[in-house]
Amino acid sequence: MPGDRMTRTAELDPAAVRVVEDYLAELAERMPAHAPLTPDMVAELRDHLVDTTVALIPDSPSPVAAARGAVADFGDVETVAGAMQPELAERKARRIGIALFATGPLVGGCWLAAVFLSMNAASAWRWLPILVAPVLLIGAPASVLTVASSGRMSRRLSPCTALAGRAVTVAGAAAAVGDLILLAGSAVLLVLPGPLPAPLPLALAVGASVARLAFVARAMRRLELRGPLRPPTVA
Repeated sequence: MPGDRMTRTAELDPAAVRVVEDYLAELAERMPAHAPLTPDMVAELRDHLVDTTVALIPDSPSPVAAARGAVADFGDVETVAGAMQPELAERKARRIGIALFATGPLVGGCWLAAVFLSMNAASAWRWLPILVAPVLLIGAPASVLTVASSGRMSRRLSPCTALAGRAVTVAGAAAAVGDLILLAGSAVLLVLPGPLPAPLPLALAVGASVARLAFVARAMRRLELRGPLRPPTVA
């Protein structure tokens, strides 16, 4: 229970608590930008270290020694950070994949409404959905694969640890290419003679694609920040 754990932490010697908190702070600092520790994970790690400290107190000369023994048993910061990095990166890839999977129908619906609800059957604007169809055939399965290879189902599929990252990269690239085709195609059609879509549906469609492009660009930049773990800060 959270209340029980908070009570055990409050009853622990403040110096011992400080040993645990310093360890967690150093661990969080060493994680790369694309795979930060979440608050829930920090709380879970704190609970584990506090429980281990309490269990070691009877056999230790002091609570501080017990806390130091707990963090030593858990592992040095660099090793633990390296072990946690793939899982955290996979979680981020999963969140991006879910976002791409959810925004796909929204962006597509905006463009379909703009093109088909206010245009005649002979309009050149109706070629836009056809142009992005091949991209959808790549991006949609990649989004599904990202989610499937990084969630509970992944335990049954036993995918390689890099599968989610590769799949979300393909999904993000497909989404970006699709939006660029739609935006570039609409820009060309706007200057050509012929009927135009209603302004409001077209503005919504353009805004949806621009927003998703910005999201994809930011998400892909964060996924590419996969350099070595952050070096320790010199006090």
